Order: sequence, then C-alpha cells, then structure tokens
Amino acid sequence: MGLPQQLVSDNGCQFTGEEFQCFLRCNGVRHITSAPHHPATNGQAERFIQSFKQSMKASRKDVKPLQQKIDKFLLAYRNTAHATTGCSPAMLFMGRNLRSRLDLLKPDIRKHVQDKQASTKESTKIKTRTFNIGQKVLARDYRGQNQKWQPSQILSQTGPLTYTISVGTNLVWRRHVDQILDAETHLATAQPENISTALGSDEFIFTTPPEAQGLSDVTEDQTAESSTQRHIDSGQPTRRYPERNRRAPQRLDL
Repeated sequence: MGLPQQLVSDNGCQFTGEEFQCFLRCNGVRHITSAPHHPATNGQAERFIQSFKQSMKASRKDVKPLQQKIDKFLLAYRNTAHATTGCSPAMLFMGRNLRSRLDLLKPDIRKHVQDKQASTKESTKIKTRTFNIGQKVLARDYRGQNQKWQPSQILSQTGPLTYTISVGTNLVWRRHVDQILDAETHLATAQPENISTALGSDEFIFTTPPEAQGLSDVTEDQTAESSTQRHIDSGQPTRRYPERNRRAPQRLDL
C-alpha cells in the first residue's frame, strides 16, 4: 500500500535494530519511539489494543471461529467514524465506506439514480419505445438478404434499450430499440399493396411498390425513345438496344 511517512513504536529490539533502522532511512520513513517503560506515549496503538480486547471478551460466548470474530471486528472498526477525524478509516484510506448489512436500511442509491433519470426524461419529454414480452415485432436483418425486416417475437429485455427476440424456431437475436419495429403499427401505417400477408400467418413479404415499378418502366422507355430519336435525327439506322457509355478502365499507375 506504499511507504508510510512516519512510524511510531516502542523500544523493542525488532524496531531499534540496525537492519530495520537502515530500511527506514533508505525509504525516507521517520521513526519515533516512545519513552522507556511508558507505553501510554503510543496512545493510538494502545487504545486499539484495548478496543480489540473488549470486543473479543464480548464475543466469548459466541461459538463462531476466532478468525471470523476478528474479521467481524475489523469490518466494524474500519467502517466506524473516528471521534477525532469524523471519518471512518475506510473512508480516509479508500475514499468510500465498506458495504455491510446496515446499508440495506439506507436509501438505495441505484434506485435514486433511476428515478432521477426517469424524471429527467419526463421533463425533457423524451419518449422511449418499449416492447412487451411476447409482442410481435419486425427485427432488422443484417445477413444481406432481400428482406431487411424479419417477423419475430420479443423473448426478454436484457437492458434499458436492448431486447432478446426470437426469429423463426431456433434463431435468437439481440437488438436495440432502434432496430425493432412494432408489427401492428408498421402494418397499419404502411400501404396495403406494399406488404403481402397471408391470413393466419406471421410472415411478412415486402414487395416493390407499383409506383416505383411504373416509375422505373417510364424511365427506361423515355431513355429508349430519346436514343431512337437521336439516331433518326442524325440519319443513322435505329439501334435495337440503347447505347452503352464505354470508357477506359481506371488503373493504378505504379
């Protein structure tokens, strides 16, 4: 945990020996010893020993192992505020208190954060889409097939905005709410001729709108007519197929 700045001890030979003193000097630790035959000089250490002995005497009738008693005492001691500093040793050492069973009686910070986030969403009027378990939805398909949206069903919610969905019989996906559409809402707002549905079936087949097909046919006809008119004006025979724009391939000159 690092080197201390100061060490206070009695005059035991293990502390006053040359090897230990050399170690303290090399690491820049200041060593203070108590007066001979006066242990009260090191009052903090003696007070801790007194507290420890009182705790062990109070738990004498407890049938738990000795190591468990020591661990329980150290947890309570390190998590209790000191009379001089006003903070617990754990707070001064790690910047936080140790979690114990008493924390169950305190307000839940996580719930407070969730409530705060929910109130923020309501104040800013942010509407988050939610889906229920078992709801019929359309899931985004990234497998490169013709259908970009696959009919599926919500299995569970794994996060605030993520869901596990079932596609088919043995296929399970995880999708964000931005990758999921409500099947009923989407079918109600879409054009009836754009979506082909079978009665009593959950499969949706997306087809090209007739307006888009007609637009593509008109565009091709107009292109062919313009090409034919261009050949007639120039006196050249009419081409059977439209002209192709040929150009040299672009190569990388090394």
